[in-house]
Amino acid sequence: MKSVVIHVDSLLDSKGVESPAQAVEAFLQGFMLSQYRFDKYKREPSKEAIGPDKVTLMTSDKSLKSALDAIATDVANVTECVKMTRDWSNEPPNYGTPEYLANEAARIAKAHGIKATILGEKEMKKEKMNLLLSVSVGSEREAKIVVLDYNPKGAKKTIALVGKGVTFDSGGISIKPSLRMEEMKHDMTGAATLFGSAILAAKRKIKNRVITILAFTENMPDGRATQPGGVITARNGLTVEVVNTDAEGRLILADVLDYAHDFKPDCIVNAATLTGAVVVALGKQCCGIMGNDDAFVQSLVKLGQDNFERMWQLPLFDEYMDDMRTDCADMKNVGNDGNGGTIRGGIFLKQFIRKGMKWAHLDIAATAWGMGHIPYYPRKGGSGMHVRTVAQFLAEF
Repeated sequence: MKSVVIHVDSLLDSKGVESPAQAVEAFLQGFMLSQYRFDKYKREPSKEAIGPDKVTLMTSDKSLKSALDAIATDVANVTECVKMTRDWSNEPPNYGTPEYLANEAARIAKAHGIKATILGEKEMKKEKMNLLLSVSVGSEREAKIVVLDYNPKGAKKTIALVGKGVTFDSGGISIKPSLRMEEMKHDMTGAATLFGSAILAAKRKIKNRVITILAFTENMPDGRATQPGGVITARNGLTVEVVNTDAEGRLILADVLDYAHDFKPDCIVNAATLTGAVVVALGKQCCGIMGNDDAFVQSLVKLGQDNFERMWQLPLFDEYMDDMRTDCADMKNVGNDGNGGTIRGGIFLKQFIRKGMKWAHLDIAATAWGMGHIPYYPRKGGSGMHVRTVAQFLAEF
């Protein structure tokens, strides 16, 4: 398929759209996002083109003609960033290592005028990120943190994004079952999603400053790996009994969330494939979202609805912490009864958010991959969902 001509007038009566421009944008996004394939490691990749080489838009609506170029450019940028997120999520773990993804993030960010800094484990030790290091200690591959600073002249507000980037999650000593363990290459999709959002925001030249912090590591078992029952001191001074090493994402995020405050942001948003429990609670129709400010959380929920990247707010009542107390530390990383697993993950993270800071936590474990029931998402593999929503939030906050 070399060329496609679209008569956009036929889209103008579409249900659920508020303007002709919105109808065209929605159609083009769906059309372009459906054109995706990940076969770079096949000996003979498909020679069939992925989508058309050229798309021509035609309309008799004079008021719409002037907007078409801008719409087409933005859709191309959206498509590029969503597909990049999918590619990262689909990368095999022996290729998509912490070092590889950190270097790729820095390379791509710099090409978009974004300052990039990579921290190794030496720097993490200086920052007292002991919870994060307790996860990476079992891996032969060094953990990496990438700090990206998009800082336009005259920036109005500062937003911090924090992404979980576990490039392979075996569960550590609390090892996972072998069934579908290969899918744990997707456990870095929180970082991939926020990276795609940050690059899209830069392409749109938004007016807010965006600090994106991506924490990449593996969670592996070996003789040095953290043992269940170990007590670790977090960057903010709280002590954590690690009861289950497969609840590692919250340990990583805890230190990095605390670190994010150093940039004095107006708000913090984190994304992570944090809990399998969110799939049980909500299915694959939406992601879970939690936070410490209902109006702030609902602003993200509204944008998710607008982009059909739906979110559902879950509570963070203080009582959820009661089951996470322990005799030998300030808290443990999981509850006793196994109930409310997604919320327990969120309430754990809340302990690392300082007073007065607006914060939202996206648990995207249900929506990060395998979203083939929606026509413009791949049947298997990374979805790239939530890139559009977060990028819009970055511009409008």
